[in-house]
Amino acid sequence: MSTVGYLVEQTRHHINAETRDEIDVLAAQITSSSATTLTTTYQRPGIQVGAVLAIDFELLYVVAVSGATVTVIRGWGGSTATTHTNGSVVYVNPKVSAYQILQ
Repeated sequence: MSTVGYLVEQTRHHINAETRDEIDVLAAQITSSSATTLTTTYQRPGIQVGAVLAIDFELLYVVAVSGATVTVIRGWGGSTATTHTNGSVVYVNPKVSAYQILQ
């Protein structure tokens, strides 16, 4: 992890010290910044239409859910759509995202 990434994660953990974000994990990598579907591992209940997901420094807005397949609007809230690796942590409606801290 880059130095900036490390500092952002430490800040996010400090801000959220009293609470725990609901999380899931990407079951498959997202290889294109234009992809509009992703697959999660655990199908967390908070992943529903209208939820905001945070993966790395990107925010995604959920528009449909079918089992483990989630359809999203990429680059939500001014963030930049990018690729994500298999196993990346998916924060569900995070109190504070890495993107927000970086801003």
